[in-house]
Amino acid sequence: ILDVLHEEGIHFEVASRSELAVLLDMGVDPDNIFYSNPIKPNDYIHYAVSHGVRWYAVDSVAEVEKMHRHAPQASLYLRISVSNRGAAWPLEGKFGVIGREAEAVMDACMQYGMDLAGVTFHVGSQCLNSDNWVEGIRAAQRTFGAMRQRGYRPRLLNLGGGFPVHMHADVPSISDIGKRINDELANLDNGFTVIAEPGRNLVASAGCL
Repeated sequence: ILDVLHEEGIHFEVASRSELAVLLDMGVDPDNIFYSNPIKPNDYIHYAVSHGVRWYAVDSVAEVEKMHRHAPQASLYLRISVSNRGAAWPLEGKFGVIGREAEAVMDACMQYGMDLAGVTFHVGSQCLNSDNWVEGIRAAQRTFGAMRQRGYRPRLLNLGGGFPVHMHADVPSISDIGKRINDELANLDNGFTVIAEPGRNLVASAGCL
């Protein structure tokens, strides 16, 4: 599966050193790899940086400080917390920040001179509620405003994963979800790179009984 995606020019998201090692062994360009786990051991960061990975998610001041120590030239994207209503496996409370916590992370990026490039969120795994993506994009827009107030130029929006596999009739199609997302993205300023992590939607049906 990974070989096919690589041949098609797909970029990749990883959450661990072992996942990254698989991609590097395949010859994936590290510029096309996004490290979206906001909690990374020091040796994982060092491994990723030493192999040229540039993009990393953060959702705490401690992680910003860690990235500054090990990867001061990295480009960071802030993971914000959004609604996981309607998701089979909610991730709320596990990752992501909002309000003052988000502001503290942005301020830490400023303090350490880190490149805060954008925002990511996750609507929950196997999400059946397309409203979550709409609300997430709107929350990202508000976060972009706070970033601009601090002098940053946001340029990346990662819509995260959660795109459901169509296991029964009550699951919305990827086309329906995509239309809701695209309608909302029409309000996004020019100059943004928009990415997403649709792995479940692509391959989960191969493992369903």
